[in-house]
Amino acid sequence: MTAGDELKLLGLAAALGIGLLIGIERERRQSARPQRAPAGIRTFTLAALLGALSFSLGTAALAVAGAVIGLLVVVGYARSAGEADRGLTTEVALVTTFLLGALALRDTALAV
Repeated sequence: MTAGDELKLLGLAAALGIGLLIGIERERRQSARPQRAPAGIRTFTLAALLGALSFSLGTAALAVAGAVIGLLVVVGYARSAGEADRGLTTEVALVTTFLLGALALRDTALAV
């Protein structure tokens, strides 16, 4: 295993950790609400890993994955249209998690 491979594995592990931590926090925050949250621990973990993997595939893959995440955020926000408190925190956190996952492969320390 080369040093570059070890850095990629470290970046993927960091992305996984970032997604898990943010997902746990958002899920705990949403647990007090009676309705189902649009994103939880699995969604945030997958978003971070998607960011890291798409970054490793190149700019086009990152752009497509970012567009997919953006579309999912819009759909999640639209589904919560009937709620009294329509905050954007979860949606913004999901996009940020995706971007941090991508950053974890470029600059792991900064992403963490």
